[in-house]
Amino acid sequence: MNGADRRNETKDPSESSSSPEENRSLASASENYKDIGLRQYSYDQLAEATHRFSNNYLLGEGGFGQVYEGSLDGTTRAIKKLKNLVDEQSEENFEKEIMIISKLSHKNLVQLIGYCIEDANRLLVFEYFPNKSLRSKLHGREILDWQKRMKIAIGSARGLRYLHEECEPRIIHLDIKPDNILLDNEFEPKVADFGLALYFSDAATHVSKTTNKGTQVYADPMTTKVGKYSDKSDIYSFGVMLLELITGRKPMNERKSMDKSSDIIGWANPRIKKALTGEYTDFVDLKLSTFNYEEMHRMISCAKACINKSPNFRPSMKKVLLALEGNLPLENLCDEKNDNKWRWPRAAYEAHTEEISPAPMGGSFLTGLFNRMRNANRQPKGVKKEEEGAIPTQATNVDDTQEGIIYNENLGVVRYTFEALANATDDFKINNRVGMGSSGEIYKGTLPNGKVVAIKKLRRHFDMDREEIAQLQFENEVKSFSRIRHRNIVKLVGYCGDKADRLLVYEFVSNNSLEVNLHGKVKNTIIWSIRMKIALGIAKGLAYLHEDCAPRLIHRDIKNSNIFLDDNFDPKIGDFGISKDFADYATHVSTEPRGTYGYAPPEYFKIGESRNLTDKSDVFSFGIVLLELITGKKACVKKKSKRYIYLAVWAMPLLKQILESDKQDLGTANCESLFDSKLYKKYNKDEMIRIIYCATACIYKPVKLRPQISKIVEVLKGNMEPKNIWVRNDNKYLYEGSPYAPLPYETSDS
Repeated sequence: MNGADRRNETKDPSESSSSPEENRSLASASENYKDIGLRQYSYDQLAEATHRFSNNYLLGEGGFGQVYEGSLDGTTRAIKKLKNLVDEQSEENFEKEIMIISKLSHKNLVQLIGYCIEDANRLLVFEYFPNKSLRSKLHGREILDWQKRMKIAIGSARGLRYLHEECEPRIIHLDIKPDNILLDNEFEPKVADFGLALYFSDAATHVSKTTNKGTQVYADPMTTKVGKYSDKSDIYSFGVMLLELITGRKPMNERKSMDKSSDIIGWANPRIKKALTGEYTDFVDLKLSTFNYEEMHRMISCAKACINKSPNFRPSMKKVLLALEGNLPLENLCDEKNDNKWRWPRAAYEAHTEEISPAPMGGSFLTGLFNRMRNANRQPKGVKKEEEGAIPTQATNVDDTQEGIIYNENLGVVRYTFEALANATDDFKINNRVGMGSSGEIYKGTLPNGKVVAIKKLRRHFDMDREEIAQLQFENEVKSFSRIRHRNIVKLVGYCGDKADRLLVYEFVSNNSLEVNLHGKVKNTIIWSIRMKIALGIAKGLAYLHEDCAPRLIHRDIKNSNIFLDDNFDPKIGDFGISKDFADYATHVSTEPRGTYGYAPPEYFKIGESRNLTDKSDVFSFGIVLLELITGKKACVKKKSKRYIYLAVWAMPLLKQILESDKQDLGTANCESLFDSKLYKKYNKDEMIRIIYCATACIYKPVKLRPQISKIVEVLKGNMEPKNIWVRNDNKYLYEGSPYAPLPYETSDS
């Protein structure tokens, strides 16, 4: 196991630590898999079994990988493809999951069948569950009756009790959630996904761990605060899962991501007291036509104890199980004297109620498993004529001589079959992956004509509303990209639309994204002249979208990860999935807020107000990118307190000092702290002044007064004086908390 995860940080004698024997076991795990009865498969075998890792056979996706349905030796299996490239930690997680699962034997735990180790690719083969996950049943179209819900709760509790109290050594799962509870034909639950699990010795009361990659809504905020995990961490997560079984609600209400009660815990807590008195209205899942009142009362009581007690007073899983079964009086559920010897700091308890800043908009939401695709002949032969302007959602087979390529005259791009793009990427091997994001993974591929391209395999969503939105975004991106031609915008080469397999084929941009070059592990930093070149190129691309494209286009997600650099470091804007057309006569587009925190304009942060999208939204985001080029810092950093530090707020007083100075001296120690230290003070002063003016005007001016991007282009070129976009009187917009805080006083032009 990872040394950082297992080191004795507290010198607490009650803390668990790994033994030399355990470390040797993990170190030699790959040599011993055959000794523990597991079968080794080749990558090609598993690729063929999953139809080349087609999203039409995707069962689920989590933080560590995707799970596909596949047929091996005439038996249906679940095949987990790990996302991460091989490094010490990911290799350790892989070996750890194999070693842990292979040693477990319980009817409520998933069984491991085999594995694959080939180059950087790591895959696991599990028994297959036709009823998918608890997530798919709770939040899908089927109705899960109360009897099954109770059976799932009790069975999951039995599996966890075995892990916590009966197996040797004891195990903490650390990622209990409905996605990781699989259901067999009889709806018997099986606890799955042990990638985050930790061993937990009999003498220990906790394990110190510096980070936790578990799912945020289910992760215990009290234990995460102090970095000390125990079986009580799993019990908190189990309590959240019980709330989902009771209420049928999703863990996060994404449409109200800024609302304090947007997660299920914030929503449920004010209602639990009434529910325990028998007032179930507005609490129990409306899809439940009937339920056992006594069992419901027991489950609500268990959920309350799991999520609202501090860790040392939470019930053990054994007590939760007994209470769910009706074999323990509810008043005995929590024993505040003997439940845990280790006393938890008060600060950790208080952390439970502190306000937590929202995650990035459009971020990933771990989804459940979905009904498998049963149609083996999903690509009928023959080429069908495309309807004008339509984006086909199902690919068609063509003769081998055509190599899976069809030219769509209406869109001016090529439509590929899924097989053609699987061939181009060698079945999406991790070795060929060049990028990952919330919307999907990007692979380097070689087409039959030898052309190297970037192939973006978009995510499949198991929430039907999100899947529908993803399909619309895919169609939108194909249509938007197909009519755009500009040297500073990534060129769309083609696409594939085959049910859940949505892929986009772009020109390959060799130098990766601006994010990687600014903040990644690269040998050389970007010199100042190149940064100016990048700034000007992005501005030119945006000016084309806003003013010269027909119809005009608002990108909506300008950020450094969507800016790609070619061999000459010329920038190209990519990712048009959430872009919006903007008619010449229009003043705005009314729409739901989208984008990324840190880059999204402040007008989107005003809850309850209409969001009027204009090209000025892109202007704000571009200003943040300029600020990153100046400072070398990230737009938004999440601190350990779970609050966010925004670059725009941090930089404001330094920008104000420069702009209020008559000489605009950049050489003072205070001013120099604004500039990226990796530049070693090697920059053109005149260019630095111009880019500071542009960034400040884009970010801090009220939305109606932000400059047009074409004016920014002229200032960056040196063809227009910076004072044309920011005059001395504009310094009034620089104040504490800006640009996110309201103006401290009324102004004539605000």
